[in-house]
Amino acid sequence: MGNTSSRGKKSGATERTRTTHTSIQGAHDPVDDEAAEAASQPITDERKPNLSDVPAEIDNMVAKRVPDAKFPNEKDSNEQLNAQSQLALTSRFYAATSQKARIASKAVLAVAHGNQHALEQLFAISPAHIWYAVTKSDVEDYSHRKFNGKNKVSPFMLALYYDDYHMYTMIKEAVDKAAATPIPANEFASKTPDEVAELRRHKPYIGRLSEDEVVPLRQELLRQYNEVTEQGLNYTIDYEELTGTDPVTQQPVIVQNARSVEVKGETHFDLKGPEFCLLPQDPHFSPEKGKIYVRIEDDTLHYRCISLAGVDVKNSIPLADLNCPLTQLTDINTLKPFMTPLLKITAERAHTHPEALISALNTYVRQFDNWDWDWPTREKHWCHVVGLAQRLLPPPAAQQICEEVELNQNKNFHASLRRSFQFYNCVPPAGYQVWFPLSGVGVAFGILNYEGGADGQARVSVGGPCYGVAGNSAALSTLCETRTNDVKMLGERLSAAVQQQDDLAQGSMPSMTA
Repeated sequence: MGNTSSRGKKSGATERTRTTHTSIQGAHDPVDDEAAEAASQPITDERKPNLSDVPAEIDNMVAKRVPDAKFPNEKDSNEQLNAQSQLALTSRFYAATSQKARIASKAVLAVAHGNQHALEQLFAISPAHIWYAVTKSDVEDYSHRKFNGKNKVSPFMLALYYDDYHMYTMIKEAVDKAAATPIPANEFASKTPDEVAELRRHKPYIGRLSEDEVVPLRQELLRQYNEVTEQGLNYTIDYEELTGTDPVTQQPVIVQNARSVEVKGETHFDLKGPEFCLLPQDPHFSPEKGKIYVRIEDDTLHYRCISLAGVDVKNSIPLADLNCPLTQLTDINTLKPFMTPLLKITAERAHTHPEALISALNTYVRQFDNWDWDWPTREKHWCHVVGLAQRLLPPPAAQQICEEVELNQNKNFHASLRRSFQFYNCVPPAGYQVWFPLSGVGVAFGILNYEGGADGQARVSVGGPCYGVAGNSAALSTLCETRTNDVKMLGERLSAAVQQQDDLAQGSMPSMTA
């Protein structure tokens, strides 16, 4: 740990002993693609289920009670099987009635796991599957954010929330590609609905979108974009209390307790953390979301903010609980040394999230430079504050840190991602590990990307050295700025595409192209 654990123990030589870990998508399920493949196949009379042979009520009742869960494969201990997919193989009626829901679930889970390839495969099977990009479904990500029930989300919405530029750009490009060669709107003008359905099961129509479908699809993309960027998403998140030792990794990652927090109206994942402002004396002012207003009075820090649940809260913290000697607050910067314990308390009250990653890194650098902390205190902050912030990262941010190039301000954040969560753990027994599903990050260590090794490539290290921390923070700040501009540009392009459709529908020339 500290700055003694990383530089001497990682080198280019370790690349030769590097092992390939199971990807974050988990063990291969031999029937994972069943629903997608079935959707792309022509449907003949022989394949249609005979509904008169099976009472629909019974099959529907069974379908609703089948969990979307994995269970061991008795024939192969290295594989897990999906309960819903297995039932689909044995029940043609269940396969037909649940197919859309199962594909939608797989699509949004691919985004939640940062598995862009899986979503690309779904679209490659049939352009018609692009509709699943805007189909809402229940999902829980690796940081235990649950978007379910009335808070379910679509793959496109989740990619926007994660600021996953590569994912939502791929979705838009897939829509553009399908819209480039649509089935003409009057192609089936003289056909009955049954005849149209039969024709669309075969070439050249199979899988293609019609012009009448492209229009609402583009409109839905724009509508969901506005929903996420203007209203935000709602979800619940479980914050874990971790202790004990994992018998396999020897890392203390056993969950003892978890508290569930409700979050409302979050437009994107925040790498920076809330902005601190002086609390005005005017009791009638309206606080802004994403800001914490503070004032010191009578040995107490008073604060006001919009809570995670969207409620205007006023509360206070004794200065003794923050180990804060200030008697007044005229410059908000004087509060910076006490930001970590302050946010720990407000997070436990569900008024804020725990300290965000950029803020946690900056706190570490500031205290390191000032020599205000001893090594045990630095190590505790690095492992439990920086690490906790890293447990909450969405997939694209973690994958960006795990790139095998140095994380710096000059990095091209539009370049393709390897979509890997693998990092090198220098803590004995040293070796490669995966970030997600969650390992010991946040408990035993925090993760740092910095240049090193005989081959000159960057490595993801562990411990708490000051070297490279400021660079990581600056690079992540640049990443935030880049993604803010990316999302804005996406909105402009979506609006332009819808406007072009409207212009064409009215018989006029479009004013601009997407």
